[in-house]
Amino acid sequence: KDKSALLEAVLRRSDSLLREAAIELYRYSETPQERLWATIVANFSESIFNDRVSQAWVSLLSEVPHNQACRRLRFVTNARVESNFRYALKPFLDRENARQVARTITMLIDGIWMRRGSMIDDTGTKEALSEIERVVLKFLPTDADHLADHRAAREKMELVARIALGSRA
Repeated sequence: KDKSALLEAVLRRSDSLLREAAIELYRYSETPQERLWATIVANFSESIFNDRVSQAWVSLLSEVPHNQACRRLRFVTNARVESNFRYALKPFLDRENARQVARTITMLIDGIWMRRGSMIDDTGTKEALSEIERVVLKFLPTDADHLADHRAAREKMELVARIALGSRA
């Protein structure tokens, strides 16, 4: 019926795609590192991390202060994403650090989406994942074995996303 309702519908659909992507990738995650990377990769699935959706997302954010439905939707989505990251980080961090790092990752994801949607840069999925990786690895054990496990988990989840989610894009 109006622009606000349209933006809310687009965000609901992209949130649904994000949730479905995460669930699909979790099916293939066998290790804690793979679960973490499934959560990260799901946020940059090509079916939602594209110019049209990111621009609609930025437009929706401008509606949040003025629209109760958009504010509620944003709150619920953000809480779910943070919760997914807290759970994925539990094997590596104590509860409080997992909460703080989950919040940091979520804010970084928002920033990457904001930059893409504002057309400040044209960060693609690979670049976005590398940005997240640089930050995540600052908080986690980084001995050679852990780094190898995380890199293998990222590669696997990216491959699974291309295969399992690629047809949906």
